[in-house]
Amino acid sequence: MNASHGLTRDNVNAIAQIEGIYELNIGHALIAGAVLVGLEQAVIMMKEAMYIDL
Repeated sequence: MNASHGLTRDNVNAIAQIEGIYELNIGHALIAGAVLVGLEQAVIMMKEAMYIDL
């Protein structure tokens, strides 16, 4: 199962924890964040958000 539309740093961790999630399509959130902090930093921040312990 894949997840996409509406993923943000605020909700991506909870979605990533759902059993059966295979792929997260986070392109829009990354590019939107990159406008403010640059692409490299936006990727780092998203990866941190995905793997943070709840």
